[in-house]
Amino acid sequence: MASRKASKKKTKLRGAFYGPSGAGKTMSLLRIATGLARFDNGGTIPEEGPGRIGVIDSEDGDSELYADRFDFNIIVLGRDTPDKTIDSYTKALKDAAEEGWSVAIIDSLSHAWRELLEQVDNAKRADRSGNKFQAWADATPKQKEFIETIKKFPGHVLVTMRASTVWDLVENDRGKKEPRRMGLAPEQGKGIEFEFTWLAFIDTDHSCRVEKDRTGKFQDVHYKLLDEAFGAELGAWLADGAKPVTEEQKQRIKDLCKQNGIGGKAFTEKFKAAPGTYERAEEIIEELLKSDPMKAASDAAERTLADAARPTPPPVDQQAGGERSSETDTSGGNSTHRTEVNPPPPKPATTRKTTTPAGGAPTDHETGFPLEGDHVGGGEKAPPDNVLDGGITEKLVLVKKKIDAQPSAPAVAIAIAELATVIEDLPKRPRMIARNYAAAVVKERNGADLTEDDKRAKQALDGIVGG
Repeated sequence: MASRKASKKKTKLRGAFYGPSGAGKTMSLLRIATGLARFDNGGTIPEEGPGRIGVIDSEDGDSELYADRFDFNIIVLGRDTPDKTIDSYTKALKDAAEEGWSVAIIDSLSHAWRELLEQVDNAKRADRSGNKFQAWADATPKQKEFIETIKKFPGHVLVTMRASTVWDLVENDRGKKEPRRMGLAPEQGKGIEFEFTWLAFIDTDHSCRVEKDRTGKFQDVHYKLLDEAFGAELGAWLADGAKPVTEEQKQRIKDLCKQNGIGGKAFTEKFKAAPGTYERAEEIIEELLKSDPMKAASDAAERTLADAARPTPPPVDQQAGGERSSETDTSGGNSTHRTEVNPPPPKPATTRKTTTPAGGAPTDHETGFPLEGDHVGGGEKAPPDNVLDGGITEKLVLVKKKIDAQPSAPAVAIAIAELATVIEDLPKRPRMIARNYAAAVVKERNGADLTEDDKRAKQALDGIVGG
C-alpha cells in the first residue's frame, strides 16, 4: 500500500487529570470544558440540545454544587442509572454521544476501576477454585469497551482520577529493603495514561503540571490555575488542521463495501484510504454509491420478475370475425399463409369439471387446486396456500430452494432469470406468491429492511413448502 503525506488534523481532547482530595479537579475541568464548548459553539453554550457540557458523576452528584456557576447537564451514576458499574459508565457515555454533548466530563474515572475490581473479587469468591484468571477474563473486555467508547466519543472527553501514593521497596545504606514513598499515580488500571492525549497533575494549591501532551504545545508547562481562557486556547490548537474522518463515515464505507460485495484487498484499499481526511472519506462514499452493483442487480431482478408475471397473449381464431393477424406455416416444406382473428365471445358459464378423491376435497383439473363451496360460473374461492398439489408445490419448492441458496442480490437476480419459465407456467395465485417471495429476498440480500408486506410474502411461501 502506498504511503501518503502526513498532515495535522482537527481532533478532540482526551484529557486525564489526577490529584489528591481538595485539589479542585471538578472545578478545574468545568472551567476548561466551558472554554472548549464556547470555542466550539462560536462563543456561547446552547441552552439545550447538541453542544452542551455534561458531567457523568460518580460522586453522588457533588458536581451539581457548581450548577450556579456553570451551565451543564448531568448523569449521576447510581441515581440516574441502576448502579455505578463500568457498564453504567459505558452506557452513560454512549447516551451523552447521542445527545450531542460538546464536552463530556467523567468525574471520577477511579470509581469505574474500583467497581471493576469489586466485580473481579466477587467472581473469584463465587468460583470455588478462586480462579482469578477467569475472573479477569470476564472483566477485561468491559474495561476495553469503556476505553473504546471514550476514544470514539464525538466531542471532547475530560476525566478526573484520584491520586494514590506509590510505594516501593528500596535498599537502604545498611543493605536492607525498606518501603519508600515514590510519589503519586492515577488510581486506575495500569497503563491508563497511554489511552489519553493529555495527562496532568493538579496539586492541592490548584496548580497544574502537564505530564503528557501530544499537542506538543503544553508539555511540562506549570499552570498556576486552569480556567476558561486556557480551555479556549486548547480548543484553538485542537481545531487547527484538516477535518478528520468520523466513525460514522468509516461505518458507512464498511456497509457500502459489504452491500457491494467488495472484500479482501479491494476493501482494504477503500477502507485504509478513509482515515486520511473527512473530505477523502466523502469522496470514497460517493464513489461507492455511484458504482453500486446491488442497485443494478435489484433493478434487473425487478424487471425479470415483471417479465415472468406478464401473461402470454391468447391465440387469435380466424372464424370470430375480429382483427386479422398473419402467421406463416412451414410444415411439410410448403409455405402457406394462415389468417387469424380475435377470439370469439366467452361461452356461457358452466360448471367446471372436478374430481373428488376418496376421502378428499373436490379438485379442479385446470389448476390442481382443491375447491370449496359453489364453483359454478367462475365463482370458485381462492385455494388455501398450504394445500397446493398437482405439481404446483414441487415448482414452488424448486423456486424457493434456488432463491434461498443465493448469497447476494446479483446471484438472486440470475437465479430468477433462470426460473422465469417455471414461474410463468404457474397459475395466477402461486405465480404471484413466487414473485413476491423473490422480490422480498432481493430486497433482503440488498441490505434493505423488509416491510410487513415483504415478511408476509416470505411467510406465505414458507407455509406452502414447509419452510
